Amino acid sequence: MLPAVVTHEREAATMTEPQPAPLLTPDDLKNFATIAPAKAQEMIDDAIGEAAFHAPCILKPDFPAHLRGFVKSKLRGAVLRWNEAGTGAVTTQQTMSYGQTVDTRQPRKGMFFQAEIDQLKQLCRTGDEGGAFVIDLFPPAGPRLSARELFERGLDATW
Repeated sequence: MLPAVVTHEREAATMTEPQPAPLLTPDDLKNFATIAPAKAQEMIDDAIGEAAFHAPCILKPDFPAHLRGFVKSKLRGAVLRWNEAGTGAVTTQQTMSYGQTVDTRQPRKGMFFQAEIDQLKQLCRTGDEGGAFVIDLFPPAGPRLSARELFERGLDATW
């Protein structure tokens, strides 16, 4: 048998490093809902794709194991909400002069709630994206010179 030929550094890294388990599988949903495995996998792929859009670091092999459970819970919640939304229906009942319309549709506005998106984004922050800052609005200490005096000293008139 011939030895495997590695043509790229990334291939060498993937051959030696163990790959992390998937973030979410259809088996992770079985205790919560009955979803066909193929449909569940498609929904999971969509949820992971959208989560990776907001937090690309979750797909990296070196993503911390203690945070994978957190991401799994957010993905599972999003998939289960999507599954429960279903197709919905509008039912109209009418008797004589009385009519009733019941709307059970649940519009799907997004895979994740805004708070979940913020939490996912926070996972990938390195800490140098900004924060508290100060703008000094006071002039520098010392005597205030007139424009003529500044000109004569050869200094810039702006602070």
